[in-house]
Amino acid sequence: MEGFNFFLILCFLLNSASLHPEVKHLFMSDLAPYDSPRGPEQIHISYGDTPNEMTIMWSTSNSSEFASSVVLYGLAPKNYSLKARGKFVLFTEGNPDGLKYIHRVVLRGLIPGMIYSYRVQSGSNIIDGFEFTAKRDDEDWSPQFLVYGDMGRIGGAPSLKRLIMEARSGRNTAALHVGDFTYDLQTDGGLNGDAFMNRIQDMAAWIPYMTCVGNHAKENIAWRSAYVVPRRKFYSFYVRAAIDRVDPGVDSEIPKTKPSTLLLLYLSWGGFVCGFSLLNPSVVYAGENDKNSVFANSGRHKGRFATKRRWSVLKNLARVSEEKSQEKQNDTEEEDIEPPRKTVTRSIQLRFVIQIRLINQSEPVYCFILPPVKLIKPNESEMTNKQIWFPGPLSLDNMVGETRSGLSSVFNIQCSKCGKINNVHTSNHHRTGSRGPKASDINSRAVLGSLHIGVGQTQLNNFLATLNIPTMNSQLFKMREREIGNSIEKVAKGSCDVYLEQEKENAEKSNNQGEVDSMPAIAVSYDMGWTKRGKGHNSHTGHGASMGLKTGKVLSYATRCKACRVCESSKKSGKVAKTHDCRKNHVGSSKSMESDVAVELWTNALNSGTQFSTYVGDDDSTTIADILNKVPYKVEKWSDTIHTKRSLTTRLYNLKDRFKNPHCSTLSNKVISYYAKCFSYAVTQNAGNPEFLKSSINSIVPHSFGEHSSCNISWCGFKKCPEGYKHTELPNGKNLHGEPLKNALTNIFSEYATDTVVKKLSPCANSQRNESLNNTIATKNPKTRYYGGSASNDFRVACGVAQRNLGYGYVSAALEILNIEPGYFCTSHEDLMDKKVLSDKNRKATKNFKYRRNQLRGQKSSQNSQKEAKEGKTYETAVALNLDTSVNQPSPRTHTHIEHLLENISDNELHDKGIYRVNKLKKKGSVSEEMAAAPHPHELLRSTTGKANFQRIARLLIGGGTSLMREIFDNNLPAPTLSEALSNPATEKLLRAKLTKPQLNCIYPSSGVCGNSEDFDISLLFQLLITVCKVIPSSTSSKDLTSTTDNNLARNLLRIKLFRTEVAHVNQNMEISDDDFQSLWQNISSAILEIAAHISPGKRNEWQDAIDDLLRGALTPEAEKNEQELIMWYQNDTDVKTRIEELQEEVARNTKAVEETHASIEALSSRLDDQQFGG
Repeated sequence: MEGFNFFLILCFLLNSASLHPEVKHLFMSDLAPYDSPRGPEQIHISYGDTPNEMTIMWSTSNSSEFASSVVLYGLAPKNYSLKARGKFVLFTEGNPDGLKYIHRVVLRGLIPGMIYSYRVQSGSNIIDGFEFTAKRDDEDWSPQFLVYGDMGRIGGAPSLKRLIMEARSGRNTAALHVGDFTYDLQTDGGLNGDAFMNRIQDMAAWIPYMTCVGNHAKENIAWRSAYVVPRRKFYSFYVRAAIDRVDPGVDSEIPKTKPSTLLLLYLSWGGFVCGFSLLNPSVVYAGENDKNSVFANSGRHKGRFATKRRWSVLKNLARVSEEKSQEKQNDTEEEDIEPPRKTVTRSIQLRFVIQIRLINQSEPVYCFILPPVKLIKPNESEMTNKQIWFPGPLSLDNMVGETRSGLSSVFNIQCSKCGKINNVHTSNHHRTGSRGPKASDINSRAVLGSLHIGVGQTQLNNFLATLNIPTMNSQLFKMREREIGNSIEKVAKGSCDVYLEQEKENAEKSNNQGEVDSMPAIAVSYDMGWTKRGKGHNSHTGHGASMGLKTGKVLSYATRCKACRVCESSKKSGKVAKTHDCRKNHVGSSKSMESDVAVELWTNALNSGTQFSTYVGDDDSTTIADILNKVPYKVEKWSDTIHTKRSLTTRLYNLKDRFKNPHCSTLSNKVISYYAKCFSYAVTQNAGNPEFLKSSINSIVPHSFGEHSSCNISWCGFKKCPEGYKHTELPNGKNLHGEPLKNALTNIFSEYATDTVVKKLSPCANSQRNESLNNTIATKNPKTRYYGGSASNDFRVACGVAQRNLGYGYVSAALEILNIEPGYFCTSHEDLMDKKVLSDKNRKATKNFKYRRNQLRGQKSSQNSQKEAKEGKTYETAVALNLDTSVNQPSPRTHTHIEHLLENISDNELHDKGIYRVNKLKKKGSVSEEMAAAPHPHELLRSTTGKANFQRIARLLIGGGTSLMREIFDNNLPAPTLSEALSNPATEKLLRAKLTKPQLNCIYPSSGVCGNSEDFDISLLFQLLITVCKVIPSSTSSKDLTSTTDNNLARNLLRIKLFRTEVAHVNQNMEISDDDFQSLWQNISSAILEIAAHISPGKRNEWQDAIDDLLRGALTPEAEKNEQELIMWYQNDTDVKTRIEELQEEVARNTKAVEETHASIEALSSRLDDQQFGG
């Protein structure tokens, strides 16, 4: 019993001890698996590419509630008025159990040397209370760094507490962690790294935490994902400071006080710490020259403090190593070589290297015989025994050779002092495999840029050669393309996994479960794209993608390819194909690619723990049938409403081409647009209600023909206000007519109102996101070029997918996978382009933009119709096959530059400044008309539809509008009172200032007897209505006539005046296109009917009937008579045809009866012959 009690007491003490922060790491309680979402945590900062930048990083769980990266910051204390957004990535490699979202935000525009407060935010989760000092860039300060090696298991080094205290003291510029991280970040499934990062947060969140890899971490990328490391050569970064101390071993040639300059810090794990002539000892051994520091009189090794005795040993080792190196150098140096300067060499037992090199154009550049500086390549003995350096310039004049590989070069430069051949690389390098030479970063960047902008080796070399830059051969290009392409595919597939997880979370929150193992059910849109133009449907390559309806991002994708150049080449030569990355995966037709890819994506969704239960797509293929037959779960199909509307519009245009009936309304472009708009409104307003949608679609055609019994009062204007109802989109606001046209339209719309179709349309979904993706891929994989013979096609598709999911930042992500630093200009351009894309998206979603877009589309269509009507047929299929070229085509009467001037004159200028200016321009443009060929008389006088339209409009304006204007004038100023009104001195003064001399002679004749309104032209009538009758206020402007809802008398009279001016003076060719005719007729007839209604309600009906007769009737009595005769001929012809058909039927019946009679006679004759023979 006593033993048991002792055991309980021991467990209690151990449990209490495990909670103490000083020994908590010994019990590994930090490494417990996470049972709920966590974050933000592990906050740390690092320097950016420029002094006014700082990078903030933190980690969270991979949950949608943390799917944003925001930093609020401002000048201290606790000012968060500024905001910066960043990106987050899903990190899973070597991190199955740790926090998987790594957030990164770059703060730009910082004021050097100022203290900033900041807080980090992911979703609604905020952590604040941190500060940092922006990196100084002036010349009057000396930096001080905390330098140390590894920190032990989960940051358990005893020095951590002091490091935190130093970091928070404000005395240190940055922390330089050179070497291993917690043995290691990926241990215990990533939990060990999470615990370490949380322990150093109190230090790393306050000063920049700069790192480089150690021997434990160099084989994995966990440390690269956890930190923003300086990834130039040897992980270097710049600090501008003043150098006011020198090492003891420096000779007198270097001045005691150096000018302030720019320092380059190299961090590298290795076996040496080398002193440099401008090296401040406090940088390497913090505290040696600062008696007040907590590190005073103490060396540090592997993150721990050494005793004074250990420090003495280290100094003695450094002295002995220096003496031996100097003796060996004195033995081997030649007389003509300048003796080397003295150096201070630190202990070989230290596990990191820090070098500070002077970067100043006015000072010599020093060459080193010291790894890992790449100015030379020493052998092992030199690395061990000759730890010395020589001052001396490296000049390109001393270059003895060059080795070029693509865009990268290695300059072989001989040092003028030491005679060594230094290999100077023009590009950084990175490892691409386990063996072989490293690859140049610049070549990989060039190939990535080619894929990014959609060009190949030929186009890249054309560009480089134009800049007089060395080109890249095909073998090198393909090697780098395979390397960068694989990294892009990793980025693309990784981004798909991230958004698939988000869609799954949304489905789980909505309780959308599939039928297989209750997996989350996701609704996706799907479409296929091919990389060849034309309608042959014979492309060798294609790509399909499923995209989430919630996120709008790509969840999965696949490609199909029918060819492989390596396989085809080996087949022709009869040899076995070499090992290669063959992407040929389809043997069927190109049309079958769409369903084949869909089945693959829907089946693979099960491997990701989800189901694509709903499929939104067009109805151009039988994809849904293959999915239902081959996928082991049910899938519901929703139709793409935009594709459905497009198919309806196409069928209406086909009906327009084949339907010709003089007794029916014209199925014009305006009517077709009206039907398409009504269909869109019906689908949108009845989303989620199939029954109402079916009823609305069935009501569209009857509504346009004036039958409103099946209409719904929610959208039918006739049911809301039957009196005076007019259609707003149909020509003249009138109902369509013609039973044949109605039946043809009803047959088309009925196919879209079946139960099956309305069920698929009612969700009101579309696959436009897939169309956008296909457009993006087309910029990487143009349809004008063929890349389907190799893996290049798949790489380019992956570029499009990655850009859709990650934006332009996918370029940096692909480079980081290859351990290539993207760089300042790369990341800045990515941010700029992402902002531009977002800005364009928001701008194009506004109502004003859409309205303006429709307005411009209408204007362009109208202008194009006018020009085509004027020019005649100029382009059409086989138009020149039987073209009679003997006919001389008339030349245009007006010069091109005059036409351009006329097109740029706005309607307001025509209305406000008068038509005289336009006519004047036309006269100026006709200066050299004698030199142009005159139009043929038959061309000028021939009858056309446009001229018939012009005649109807002219009769409507002159015969209708002017007559009603005179009637208004007579009603307001009858003949007996006209002379009295005109004799008013004030009125006469106004009129004499505004009227022309002929007009004044008309109202103030020499005889003194004023005429009546029949003698007044429209301009005079208009001025009298303004000045004398006061019917039209003088403030009325033509700019106020755009609103069709303002129908007062003054506005309508002004409209008649302006329309008459426009038609009579501007339209010199006396032709009006059908589209313009419909618009003009509706506007003019509306104004005339409103003026007539102002006179009396009965007059409106009279004018309505007269306008209808003018629209549908003949232009002359003779033409009307001819039309009636044609109708009579048509009816007689129909009667004759009917009678002929009846006669043909009667003849057929008679013929059949004759044949039957003939058969009976033959049978009777045969019987008689038999009887005679038998008798």
